[in-house]
Parts: sequence; C-alpha cells; structure tokens
Amino acid sequence: MKILIGICTQNRNNLLKKNLDSLGKIYLPDFIDLKVLIVDNTKKGHSRDLIRKFKKKKSFKHRITYRVVKRKGIPASRNELLKLAKKNNPKFMCFIDDDCIVDKFWLVNNLKIIKETNCDIVTGPQIHLEKSMKKFHFNFYKLLERSPKHKTKVSWAATNNVMFKFDIIKKLKIKFDKKMNFMGGSDQLFFKKMHQQGYSIIWNQKSKVYEYIHPERLNFLWFVKRNLRYGLSGVYIDRKIHGYFNGIIFSFIKFFLYLILTLIYLLLSIVKNIFFYKSAMYFSRATGRISGVFGVKNNKYV
Repeated sequence: MKILIGICTQNRNNLLKKNLDSLGKIYLPDFIDLKVLIVDNTKKGHSRDLIRKFKKKKSFKHRITYRVVKRKGIPASRNELLKLAKKNNPKFMCFIDDDCIVDKFWLVNNLKIIKETNCDIVTGPQIHLEKSMKKFHFNFYKLLERSPKHKTKVSWAATNNVMFKFDIIKKLKIKFDKKMNFMGGSDQLFFKKMHQQGYSIIWNQKSKVYEYIHPERLNFLWFVKRNLRYGLSGVYIDRKIHGYFNGIIFSFIKFFLYLILTLIYLLLSIVKNIFFYKSAMYFSRATGRISGVFGVKNNKYV
C-alpha cells in the first residue's frame, strides 16, 4: 500500500529536523510503502542540505522527494504537493505541518479508523507542546485546539493532521485556492469541498501530532490577530461553499452568535481567567466576520 506524507516548509530547518526525526520513528507495518514529499517555499532552497542529510541517514528508511517552489504562499506549496503526489499515484495521502512531531502510532491509528468506519478522510488533534511555551500563555493556546468526540463526523480538516483517499483528488480535480494566500484557511475550504461532495470526514482523537510554539506567537496580540483572521477567512469560505448571498447570511448569523458568546464569557471571566481569553477569542472572530462582509481582507498571514 503506497502512502505519501506531504510537508510544506519555509525557513524552519530546526523544526523540520524534529519533524523528520519523529517520522523516522513511526511504527510502519511491512505492507506499507511510505514516501515523504517536501516542498520548500524559499527562493534558494533553504532546506536542501538538511534533506540531503536525511536521505543519507541509515536510520531514516523513508524515501524523500524534495522540491523548491519560489512563488510565495501556502496554497501554491500545497498544490505542488498534489502535483507530485499524482506522479506517485498513492492509495492514501497525508498532510502534516513542518513545525509538528507525530505520535509513533499516528499512521496506523489513522488506517485503523478508516477500516472501522469506512470513511474517506480522517483528521485529528494538533496538540500544542506545553514545554515549548510559557505557562501564562498555555490557556489561550488550548482554546485553539479542536476537540470533537472520537469517531464523530466533522465537516472539515486541516493540513496539520489529515489523511485521505487519493482517488478523491483524481475524481474532483480540486486544488487549494490561491486567493487565500494571506487570509489562510485554504485547507479548510479544500476539505469542505470534499465534504460537500459527499465524502465523509471522521475525527480520530488517537491520531496525534504535537506542535512546537514559535516565540513570536507567545503574546496575547498574536492570539487576537489569529482569531481575527479566522473570522475574515470564514466569510470567504462560507461564500465559496454556500454561494455569495447565503454565505453573507451565514456570516451575519455567526457574527451575532460570536457577540453573544463574547458577552457570556466576559461575565464568566470574573470567575476564571480562561473565560476572558474565550471572550477575546469570540470578539475577535466577530470583528473578523463583520469586517469580511464589508470587504476587508488580510494583507499578511498571521
């Protein structure tokens, strides 16, 4: 069974090394033919020497294909991964982020869920590594982690932790939306389109990847900006999935819902600090939603 793991990277050799080290340690049954695809979104191939070292490593048994994409933007890099994958024609393809490490049984746990549920796509949690952040910031990072119940159906997946049947790509001929270069969320829209076409997405709580926190993100302002971006990108995604006018209606509904949640958690913040972060999160998303309806767009990926 041929399985591909796609990774986009940009000037993160220290984290990419940890990522590949974890992939080198995953449990791999004999019937799996695993290959790693890496797209480097830098002009001169910042990770080229690192990849050469891993190709020579005896302890790293997976094959690696490495490409440099000079055009800036995550959607372009992800589309290059799809292009490379088509040449390999795998049974399954996975996406993970370059700043993550994977659990030893991550791959087999995904295969197990696919067998048990007969789903088309399986996704799971991206857990922030507590040791890579200050305790003060831990609460609001926890709020960004998705936590549906194990084996429940969800409507979208992210490229930080996902595995899917590659036949879907060949049938739908879909790509990541390049217009979402700065707003983010092209992966959410990508998998929502699959879900819209009737392909099932299952949440696998046992499929775990762990994210290292970047020092520049260890502040409350970044948390607010990230949630503002979620609100802005949500408007575009809803328009693409539900149509322009229905997308606007959805955005207004979510705007008012977020405002209500903002007030509820603001009152509860008297009891616990974590509720203040929740209030700020929903207020930022509400602001993003209403701003997006009136044409405001991100000019920088946060």
